[in-house]
Amino acid sequence: KTVVDEVGREMTYEQHLQRLEEEKKREDERRKEASIPEDERKRKQEEKDRKELESLTEEEQMQRLMGFGGFSTSKGKKVEGNDTGAARGATGAKGTRVYRQYMNRRGGFNKALDPVPDSKGFTKGE
Repeated sequence: KTVVDEVGREMTYEQHLQRLEEEKKREDERRKEASIPEDERKRKQEEKDRKELESLTEEEQMQRLMGFGGFSTSKGKKVEGNDTGAARGATGAKGTRVYRQYMNRRGGFNKALDPVPDSKGFTKGE
């Protein structure tokens, strides 16, 4: 007998029961963690981290403490936070760039510049 779960995956009834059991265990563990006081939870985490550091070599410990987990490339990967701020460049908040010709213009060098359109494409006075 097959069952379709809420995501649309097809599985046997036994697999469905096994998945429900696993979800119940995870929920029980989460509730158990939530019932532990914050200071005790931090203490347990620090103890776990200390034991993990002791099992590493001195070089690996130094890398971990300095924040080096390893070196890899970000080529082709989504980098969190690079679409905001100065990293986005001059077009960030304003949209596309608008270029204005200052030299070699019709009417000569000292002619007034054309009005600059705003982000919606309108110029002042329209």
